[in-house]
Amino acid sequence: MQSSERTTTYTYGREWSTMTIQQSTELHNTLEDMMNRITSGDDIADQLLRIQELSAEIEETAPKTLMHYLERKSYTKALDLLKEV
Repeated sequence: MQSSERTTTYTYGREWSTMTIQQSTELHNTLEDMMNRITSGDDIADQLLRIQELSAEIEETAPKTLMHYLERKSYTKALDLLKEV
């Protein structure tokens, strides 16, 4: 799969085009890295900044639930949702 391809989300039997595979993967990796850094007591400023940047990039195409979690800084829930996609 090329990174410019889009993931597909199904909601109530309807198909919605969402963010690219690359965006989804990068957001997932950044959230996971941040969680690992929190556990080890490391600084997470870079990860928080990248999450904000990615959130702005995907705002129009991401599932509403994911955007809700990111806006509310519910990063564990956002990561769990990305693992399901």
